[in-house]
Amino acid sequence: MSYQEKRSIVYMVSTLLISAFYYIYIFRLHPEKGLDPTPDFQFWGIAILLIVPTMLLVNFLNHLFFNIVNTIATKEKGDSFSDELDKLVAFRADRNAYSTFMFGFLIAMGTQALGMVAYLMFHILIVSLLAASLMWSSSHLYFYRRGF
Repeated sequence: MSYQEKRSIVYMVSTLLISAFYYIYIFRLHPEKGLDPTPDFQFWGIAILLIVPTMLLVNFLNHLFFNIVNTIATKEKGDSFSDELDKLVAFRADRNAYSTFMFGFLIAMGTQALGMVAYLMFHILIVSLLAASLMWSSSHLYFYRRGF
């Protein structure tokens, strides 16, 4: 298994763990706010502003620790250069992730256009953010395995 495939799997697992902790935070620690028909916009603002930097920080730490562990285990430097395949894979993975998020964003806005409760919009936005992260990792994995 290549360095890029391992890295994609590590990012996928970390995204799944972040989403599990997020939903534990929303539904276990604050069950009264998670499905409240009259939303507390301050709570949802804080929840969204916490998940984005948390994902960035966890992905940064994953990248750091993964490089250290990979270098120790394989005795070779991982991401030393980038060729055209790497750029093509990154372009397509970014495209898939952005498309996934925009699809979720449009669904979230559609719920508001149809007059549905506001907490549904926030849940859809956060799920689409997590789905975009999973799509990015799985696209990387797929395109590197495919090796086009």
